[in-house]
Amino acid sequence: LILIWSLVYLVVYGLILNPPAYPWYYTPFALASALIISLLSEAIYRSCNITRSATNWILSIAVGFGLALIGVALPLKAGLAPVTSKYEIYKLAAGWLNANAPIGASVGANEIGVLRYYYKNGPIIDALGLVTPGVAQHVSRGDYSWYIHEYKPDYLMFGHPHRPILEDMVEDAWFKERYALIKVISTKRRSVAIYARVGQNHS
Repeated sequence: LILIWSLVYLVVYGLILNPPAYPWYYTPFALASALIISLLSEAIYRSCNITRSATNWILSIAVGFGLALIGVALPLKAGLAPVTSKYEIYKLAAGWLNANAPIGASVGANEIGVLRYYYKNGPIIDALGLVTPGVAQHVSRGDYSWYIHEYKPDYLMFGHPHRPILEDMVEDAWFKERYALIKVISTKRRSVAIYARVGQNHS
């Protein structure tokens, strides 16, 4: 049942819905992968016809311990690694907005997780529609600027340089009439651009 569910998940989510390829969307496959590895290990163990001697018990424990060390290597590596470039730059952007945007100012962005956690002055508008009503239907039709027309964010946070398709509206005449680039925030690894609605008061 687990393997069948994983196959259905792959077909529906990966091929029919076809969301952006964020790696955490495919985390549920870890269960199926673990099951397959376990079944294969059991099949190999049985096919070898290993007797339950003390030597074989010790060998089994040693192999199991080695596999456990391999299994924790990647989590340890991830835990000891520095924060991602995205986390670093979005936290900086949220700090700048907290210091410069007026209370109640809304911010539109394509990736809201880190920004929503740190930005305190007002609401976040999700350009991909995960938490903002009405946006997802338009994104599914390739309309990535509907949320700007509908919700009129006071600020927008885009990649710098802007990302193709998702943020191509920055080149449109209507966008240049309504929004102005007011700040580029950069680290050694990444940059974002902050746009403010024309007429918006900010520091």
